[in-house]
Amino acid sequence: MKSGYRKLRSKLNHLFYNLYHYIGIRPKWESKLIQCDYQLQTYQKWKSSNKCSSTKCEELYHNRLNYLKGWL
Repeated sequence: MKSGYRKLRSKLNHLFYNLYHYIGIRPKWESKLIQCDYQLQTYQKWKSSNKCSSTKCEELYHNRLNYLKGWL
């Protein structure tokens, strides 16, 4: 029972995150993760310096975020 509840809660958290991201809101936990995770910082730097296309950097960023949050 608890396992099913955790999965549902995780899916809802992911859904809300996607909604917030779509409208341009960054949750506090995401900012804290960026401060602690070198790869997320790197993807953001690459995007701002045009080292990779913005869509590719965005994809790498979200893949890493999904991995860290356990949403994969």
